[in-house]
Amino acid sequence: MPDWLDETFVVIDFETSGLVPGEGGEVVEVGAVRATAAALGEEFRRFCRPLLPIPPGATNLHGITNEMVAGHPHFVHVVPELVAFVGSAILVAHNAPFDRRVLDAAVVKTGAPPLRNPFLDTVRLSRRLSPDAPAHDLATLCRYHRIRHPRPHRALDDAVATACLLRLLLAGAADSGVRTTVELLGIGAPADRRERVAAPEPGPSPDEQALLEAALARGDRVEIRTRSERGIERSRLVVPYVVDRARGLPRLVAYDVERGETKVFRLDRVVAVAAADGGRA
Repeated sequence: MPDWLDETFVVIDFETSGLVPGEGGEVVEVGAVRATAAALGEEFRRFCRPLLPIPPGATNLHGITNEMVAGHPHFVHVVPELVAFVGSAILVAHNAPFDRRVLDAAVVKTGAPPLRNPFLDTVRLSRRLSPDAPAHDLATLCRYHRIRHPRPHRALDDAVATACLLRLLLAGAADSGVRTTVELLGIGAPADRRERVAAPEPGPSPDEQALLEAALARGDRVEIRTRSERGIERSRLVVPYVVDRARGLPRLVAYDVERGETKVFRLDRVVAVAAADGGRA
């Protein structure tokens, strides 16, 4: 029998005002649920009031308004309660590097030591244990596995859907011969975030950057064309949220309309920007 059958997992999800901690991305809702391989357990949900108003683009995604969070504490004041809820459990999230970064930044602000809990990323688990899925974003996996997900992009609903996905993936892990928690963490740990050194591309033209900045301010959709390291180009319809300049090469954080998930694009690999109706900058 796998030894992780006795483990407790806490699946977490955050909704934020800008999706990049430290650069306008503050938590506006946190959701968490305890789970084991056999069942889901206690739930945790809190609204959090950011220091700055929630931008229209973020509200368009998750539906959380400034009125909904009025009167609630800032996320930093919720962190001790969340940490107590987590306890010594294994933390789980879909696209875990984002959620881990949000949580780590908030814990540091409270003056508490960093959490040492192991982290599992259901994106990585799904790629390993459910390779036939058409894509590994949460919306697609919920449809593929027939997981009920009534309110996407709300923290507790996403956490519960991810917990249901986790249980399915754990069953697959058992069938695949994964017997120990160490093995499970080995295939599901969040990816190493160290950057590979690569020469930057030119990126958007000044006029296209102006179009992108206008879309950021208004929460408008735009069409971007990206070029991969192998030179493959792809067009995407996105709602841009913020340009993250905090870590090396600037990155565009945006909601990918087609795939139904938040994506991060290296800005130098965004080679063209157009208005959503096809008009060019």
